[in-house]
Amino acid sequence: SKSPEHLIRALGGLRRDRNRRLRLTAVQSLGRCGDHHAAPEELVAFCADEDAEVRHAAAEAFGGLKSTEAAQVVRDALVNFGEGNTLTRCALIQALGRLGPVAAAHTGVLLRIVDEPDLSCRLSAIQALGSQGVVADPTVASTLGALHKHQVKALRHAAVSTLQKMGERGAPELVLFLDDEDAAIRQAVVKGFSPYHSPMPAEVAGRHVDAIACCLLDEDWRVRFSVVATLGDLKASDYAGEVGALSCDENSQVRRSAVTALGKMSVPRMLVAKFMGDPDAQVQREASLLYDSLQEESELTSGKTLRSHTSLNEKMRDEGDVLEGSASCGRAKLRNKGHAQGPGLRSSRNSKSTDADFEEKEKEEEEEEEEE
Repeated sequence: SKSPEHLIRALGGLRRDRNRRLRLTAVQSLGRCGDHHAAPEELVAFCADEDAEVRHAAAEAFGGLKSTEAAQVVRDALVNFGEGNTLTRCALIQALGRLGPVAAAHTGVLLRIVDEPDLSCRLSAIQALGSQGVVADPTVASTLGALHKHQVKALRHAAVSTLQKMGERGAPELVLFLDDEDAAIRQAVVKGFSPYHSPMPAEVAGRHVDAIACCLLDEDWRVRFSVVATLGDLKASDYAGEVGALSCDENSQVRRSAVTALGKMSVPRMLVAKFMGDPDAQVQREASLLYDSLQEESELTSGKTLRSHTSLNEKMRDEGDVLEGSASCGRAKLRNKGHAQGPGLRSSRNSKSTDADFEEKEKEEEEEEEEE
C-alpha cells in the first residue's frame, strides 16, 4: 500500500492536468487530508491555478487544516510571491484568513498588505483579518479605523465589516465610521452594533449607545430606520423619548420601526399613543396593538427597563423641558451629545421631523383636546 504522503503528492501532481473538474476534485481531496505536512504545500501550488474557481477552492480548503504549520507555509508563499501576481496573492491571503486564529501570528503580513497599492489584495487582507476574529495585536483595529477617511468606499466598507467581528477592540474604531459620507456605510455601522445583525456582543455595543443614538438625526431615512431598530435590540430605554419623537418622521418605515423598538423597551403608554393617529394604517395598527398590550401599571413599575414616568419628567425638566415636549428636548439632547461624541451626527436636512413641526402638531393636539 502507498503511504499518505505518496497519495498527497499524486493529488498535487494533478494541478498540471488540463481537466478543470479533475483539478477541483484534487483540491477538495487535499482539503480532507488533515494536517499532514505535505497537504499545505500542494494546496499552495493550486492557489496559482489559472482558474478562479480552483484558486478559491484551494484557499477554502485551508479551512480544514487549522494548523500552525499550514499557516507558516501559506505565509512563506505569500511573502515569496512579493507584489507580482495579484490573483495568486489574493488566493493565498484568503487561505491565511480561512486558517483562522492559528494564523494570528502572521497578522503583521496582512497589515502590511493593507497599506499596499493593489486594491484587490488590500480588500482580501482586510477580509482575512476579519476571519481571524479578535486578535491580540492592538494595531489591527487602529489600522482599520484609520481607513475611515480613505477615499475608496470599498476599503471603508470592508473595514467596517471586519471591525464588527473584533468585539471590544473593534467597537471604538467602528464608531469613527458613523460620520461617513456614504449612507450605506453609516447604515452598516449602525447594524454592526445590533446583536441581531452582527457578532458584536450586546454588552460591548451598549457602551456606544450614545454615539448610535445621535444618528437618529441622520439625513437618510434608512440610517434612521437602522438606528431605531438597533436601539430597540439593545433595549436602550434611556432613549425611549427620542424614539417616541419619531412619530413625526417623514418616513412610515421609520415610524413603524420606532413602534417596534418601543415595544422592546417596555415603555409607558403615553409614548406609544403618539403613533396611534399615524396616517399610515400599518403604523396605526401596530401602535394600537402595542398600546393595548402594555399594562397600566407599567407606567409606574417599568423601572427595570425605563426610568419611571415621574423621574423621567423631573430629569427632562432639569434639562429645560418636559416629556410631552420630547421632540424638541430629545433632538437638542442628541445634538449636544453629537458635539461631545464627534462622529455620528449628520443633520436630517431632508427630514420633515423639525422642531417647528413637532410644536405645530402638539398645538393641534391641545386644541383638539380643548374642543372635546
